[in-house]
Amino acid sequence: MNSKIILSICLGLVIGISGQRVETRPSSKSSPAVPPSPQASSGSPPKDQATIVRQSQDINPDGSHSSQWETSDGIVVQETGVVKNAGQENETQSVQGSASWTAPDGQKISISWTADENGAVFAGDHLPTPPPTQPIPEIIQRAIDWAAKNPSPDYKKE
Repeated sequence: MNSKIILSICLGLVIGISGQRVETRPSSKSSPAVPPSPQASSGSPPKDQATIVRQSQDINPDGSHSSQWETSDGIVVQETGVVKNAGQENETQSVQGSASWTAPDGQKISISWTADENGAVFAGDHLPTPPPTQPIPEIIQRAIDWAAKNPSPDYKKE
């Protein structure tokens, strides 16, 4: 009985909300919700809007795929993928790809990636890298070794 009442109330709220009309008055200070399209007046895309100049895509029944595309502003992307161990319990997808473009400062950016059962790995000169590690000073290493050999009497190995 309670579930029917709750369902009726929820249904009534949904119907009531969907039937409401929200009217807004235009303000002299507000801009239009959707700015006019630059293409509407000139018939051609503006200089800062890239277009696709080359594109291909192959998707195969075995799950393998490849795709490539390039834009008028120099962005190039390609990716290929295969299904490993198809039909088995450890079936997984393996994907490799790359992309390149020119940054606003003129620097050529390139990134590549692989993704498979071991996770995703990205590579590119522009990506941050961890700082180089320093060797552990000898005195600290001796302390670590001593602590490992001489655990506290309160320490309980589980």
